Amino acid sequence: MPKYDEVPQDQQLPSKLSAPDPDPYRSFTSELPVSVARALRATAALQGVTVKSLLTQAVTDYLTREGVPLPHRTTPGPTKP
Repeated sequence: MPKYDEVPQDQQLPSKLSAPDPDPYRSFTSELPVSVARALRATAALQGVTVKSLLTQAVTDYLTREGVPLPHRTTPGPTKP
């Protein structure tokens, strides 16, 4: 049998794994100042939409104004069977 070099037994550094989000279902406004969160909730309620859709529309409008090309969906996203 051929003789191979020994594999070094040096300690390897552990990989830096990102910690999982401790609260993946927290509110979109949980990290905002209280006054901003209240304003977002009030605006969303007056428009009859969710805070998420309000923020999505605001970001989309901003990116469109700035000339950032956005992907266009011709059909809704995938549906689960």
